[in-house]
Amino acid sequence: GYQKLESQAPHVPIKAAYKEDQILLKDKLRGVLQGFGLSEVYNHTFLSRQDLTKYADPKWWGSPALLNPVSADFQYLRPDLTVALVKNVEDNFRFFNSVRIFEVGKVFTEKEGLFKEELMLGVALASKSENPILELKGLLDELLKSVGLTDFFFRDLEWDLKHLEQD
Repeated sequence: GYQKLESQAPHVPIKAAYKEDQILLKDKLRGVLQGFGLSEVYNHTFLSRQDLTKYADPKWWGSPALLNPVSADFQYLRPDLTVALVKNVEDNFRFFNSVRIFEVGKVFTEKEGLFKEELMLGVALASKSENPILELKGLLDELLKSVGLTDFFFRDLEWDLKHLEQD
């Protein structure tokens, strides 16, 4: 008896489209960084033990591991975007003299014994012939201003990056 039922349009109130502030911020960041000539990269949220110990700061070597990973290459949750971005730079140096990339992605941090998912922005500028640190500082300065942050300062890097040094 389905053919005996009368058809009716659904009664659904129409509301204005709503976008989350986080989505708007991510879109704004992507637009600004692409305008500066950076390419966006998409990396896995999982890492191998080898990548974690080679590219990550030693304080993150205790990242949470999956109990049943798909493979050993995807065993640990990434604590930071740096691991994959440094690996991207290393891979791209085979073909290019400079690399300008960024990623907006999820990372997993530990706070008070619990692991929390957070959204993070990572930017990597690298060159075989010069140090792009001043370019990075200028880029970040303009990026922060473009999203409405005007009262900020840059402090010295306190991380130990000796694990990234090449022989």
